[in-house]
Amino acid sequence: MSGSKAAPGQDFNHFTEIDCENLTDKLDADALDTVLLALCQAGKRERSTTIWDLPTLTGLSLQDVFSAVRALEFNRFVRIYDNPADPFASVVSIELPGVHRLSAMRSTPAK
Repeated sequence: MSGSKAAPGQDFNHFTEIDCENLTDKLDADALDTVLLALCQAGKRERSTTIWDLPTLTGLSLQDVFSAVRALEFNRFVRIYDNPADPFASVVSIELPGVHRLSAMRSTPAK
């Protein structure tokens, strides 16, 4: 499960101002919303989260989690603190500027 040690450069201080529930239903993919919510909730608990942790936290497959994390990274909603020895052990964290952009977006229509 999620560890308590932060990745180098990772900061949990900004999580006090994030409303995790307000981040969901803004992206047009359930897996992205699910992963983003799990990362936000872990950050609020000041827990680092690796790609390996996310299937347990979300109920998604490792393949779906990895795809979602890469899509979120591409859109600059999350940062991946790469671990060259084991890419799935890389720590993933929400990026505050991306959260602000996401919070300003409207929710997507119900599916």
